[in-house]
Amino acid sequence: MEEILIRTEDIPLADILNMFVETENDRQIVNCLKGKMPYILVGSRGVGKSFLLKVAQAELKSEFESKRSLPVYISFISSPLLQGLSDKSFNAWMLSKILTTIIRELNKIGVTSFPNLRFNGINRKNSKTTDLSTHLEQLVESLESAWQDPTAQTTNEDLDTPDAEQIKDAIEEVCIKSDIQRIILLIDEASHIFIPNQQRLFFSLFRDLRSPYLNCKAAVYPGVTSYGPNFQPTHDASMLTTERDIRGGNYIQSMKDIALKQVSPALSKQIEQYGRNFSILAYSAHGNPRTLLKSLAKGVKLSSSEINLHIKDYYRTEVWSEHSLLSQKYSGHRALIDWARNFIENSVLPALTKKNNDNLEGSTAYFWIHRDAPAYVHQAMGILKYTGIVQEHMAGVKNGFGEIGTKYIVNLGCLFSLLGDPVIEGSEIAAKLDDKRYVLFGKNHIAFSQQSNEFSLLNENSLNSSILGQQLQKDIQILDLTDFQKKTLISVGIKTIADILKATDAKIQEAKGIGIAKTRKIRNAAYTAVFEYLSG
Repeated sequence: MEEILIRTEDIPLADILNMFVETENDRQIVNCLKGKMPYILVGSRGVGKSFLLKVAQAELKSEFESKRSLPVYISFISSPLLQGLSDKSFNAWMLSKILTTIIRELNKIGVTSFPNLRFNGINRKNSKTTDLSTHLEQLVESLESAWQDPTAQTTNEDLDTPDAEQIKDAIEEVCIKSDIQRIILLIDEASHIFIPNQQRLFFSLFRDLRSPYLNCKAAVYPGVTSYGPNFQPTHDASMLTTERDIRGGNYIQSMKDIALKQVSPALSKQIEQYGRNFSILAYSAHGNPRTLLKSLAKGVKLSSSEINLHIKDYYRTEVWSEHSLLSQKYSGHRALIDWARNFIENSVLPALTKKNNDNLEGSTAYFWIHRDAPAYVHQAMGILKYTGIVQEHMAGVKNGFGEIGTKYIVNLGCLFSLLGDPVIEGSEIAAKLDDKRYVLFGKNHIAFSQQSNEFSLLNENSLNSSILGQQLQKDIQILDLTDFQKKTLISVGIKTIADILKATDAKIQEAKGIGIAKTRKIRNAAYTAVFEYLSG
């Protein structure tokens, strides 16, 4: 097994820039994230949204003395624990988390005073402090632990929080007094999984916080993000996509450079030795660095036979297993989630394979869906974009008959997995890939023959509430921690994910060899397990 850091949260900020493999698109994204305008960064899991936010943060920090733009990185990865909260409580959590993090970053640069705000919070009369920062931290902790005692949430309606205008006024005052040009919020994991109402609340706040002294950027998932009626993506923010152009001339080299930043000398030698085989592994990952790094971390050898076996196993089974897990977590949408899988496996992939076999001059992984196809079809495409099985290539495309629809590209690994020899045949497909060739699915295509009432479309009640409790009771053995860390945590009575989230830092540090840094990593692993399980 290779020692490879797959998740951005495991990479120290000081090392981020050394790990950065810059492409033209990535540079444009980072520059936008560092700029004055609001941006939404869109991408499926593992494509590098968090990493690019961290690159922007690291560069802004290094430039701060000269440019005076202060980066504030905030992760909303703990949001799955807040699903039972009222709208008012959820807003209080967002505001408290944002303000807490801003104040912490200001303190790091020597700004220790913050204007007074009207912020009473939960049961202010019982608060043990009058310090704003401490009180905010207490409020965040209280709201994030509300899942432990749902009956305690009745007090949440007594919240009294500052509004966006107060916050903007306070930020302006701080910036002017401290010679800060602007504060740039870099908000990660802002999609809040499949909870549309929370998403809408977030984007309302995103819009309301905009000012000359406070700029917001946020990372979201494609296909399942609900912006709400009060937020217009093209008006209130500009959209950025992290999707990599697999047909670009430097695609393979950039993916190789990402791998070479981490792999062992022995594996580096293999990558150079088996160039074609590595290329097909990179094409199969379809622009997703995490997928590529996970394959290499598993110890996949780069011989043709090993690569062929890996592609067939991973892209026929594991990819679809992750997709199908969504139907367990969102049981009301089982039919829709299963239809999405069946559509790709039984309609799209066979049609693409036939088209590629029938034409020797060009190849394709693209398909087109009529804009007037049933609503459930477009909902299914949203789920498939979210899981990374398809990417939207272009909307508003006319087919040869003048009809309008959306063109998609299927994950190349899924297509290659059906080939007899993925290395040889996949290389030929990748070399001749032509976006002008695509399979058509008209509005009345036979694949769309099911009645719409057979499907429960994504709505406010997407999440099966019992799922959160089930995941919290999972054994810590499922976490991305070392065997020693798991063993030492168990020795002090921490056996489940819930135990980690309930425990104080002092309790976790009772475990042998666990200090402040490792405590943070352990909590991150627990939050990540909950977040990623609930999001598929």
